[in-house]
Order: sequence, then C-alpha cells, then structure tokens
Amino acid sequence: MSTIEPYLGILASLLLVVSQVTYIIQVAIKKVTPSLFSWLGFALLIGASGISQVLESGWEWSVAGVLFSAFGCFLVCIVALIQRNFSLVKIDWLYLSLGVACIAIYLISSDALLTTIFGVVADLVLAIPMILKTIKNRSSENYLPWVFSGLSWVITIFLCVGKPIVFWLFPIYLILFSGLMLILTLSKKRINTSL
Repeated sequence: MSTIEPYLGILASLLLVVSQVTYIIQVAIKKVTPSLFSWLGFALLIGASGISQVLESGWEWSVAGVLFSAFGCFLVCIVALIQRNFSLVKIDWLYLSLGVACIAIYLISSDALLTTIFGVVADLVLAIPMILKTIKNRSSENYLPWVFSGLSWVITIFLCVGKPIVFWLFPIYLILFSGLMLILTLSKKRINTSL
C-alpha cells in the first residue's frame, strides 16, 4: 500500500480542495452565510488534531486531508470577513473557545489521541447548529461540497489501514458528517423539528 499512499493522499486532498473552493465561492457570492467563529473553531480543532498527529507519529498521508481541511476552514473565515458575509452570535464564542481548548489540551498533554478525541467531540458540538440550520432550510447549504468532502474522507480511510486509531477518528467522523449533510441537503422537504 505504501507505493500508492502518496497518490491516494493527493487525490483525497484534491477532493477536499474542490469541496472547500466550492464552499468558499458560495460564501464569496453570498449564497451561503457561515458562522464566523464556528469555522474558525473547526480550523483550530482539526488543525490541532492534525498537527498533534504529525508531531507524535511523523508524517502520514492519512493526515493530509485533516491539514487541508483545517486550512480550508480558515480560508472560509477569511473570505467571509473580506466579503462581510458571516453570522456572529453569542454562542460562537463557545465555539472559538473549544478550538483554543483543543490546542491547550495538546500543549499540556502532548497526547495526540486525547487531542483528537476532544477535537472530534468538539467538532460535533460545533456542527450541531449547521445541522439544525440545514434541517430547517435545506437550501441554506449546497450539496456539492459535501459530495467531494465525503469522497475525500472515504479515500482517507484506506490510508488509515494498519495505522493507530488516532488516524481513523476524524476521517470516520467526517464521513458520517458529510453523509448526513448530503442527505439533508438533498432531502425533498423540510424536516419537521417540532415535537
């Protein structure tokens, strides 16, 4: 597998770049309005996880997508700021705090697994408002970025074969999250969230 790892890593990374560029274009043309600190929180969480994995285990192609994802999340923030197309509410400060906490966890513990577990759980917390927004209004998100993202993470799973669990956590979570977002964005009708 090691001879094809770089090719799979590059392919997975390119699919993520396409996903992120698609999303960034939608932010730039104001078709999608991102939550500024949610995306910054995503960047910090995913970035801390990826960097901790590289520092602990050395470079692995399975981490390429994680690092590209972190960089793309940061670019979403930059474009949203430049275009003045973002939302910012009180809860966003919590999201930013979770990202900073993930970095602090690694700096204190030097434990990539602990950092990644916290990153995945916190990322899910950050994703809940996006999921709920999409449930209420499926047109608030476009399906195309989630297709490319999901494909990227499926390829990344193949790169994780034979690697410790720390490398599997974000790709598994992001396959599930991308799949959920794809289902929600392609659903024919609004899902009733009132009980």
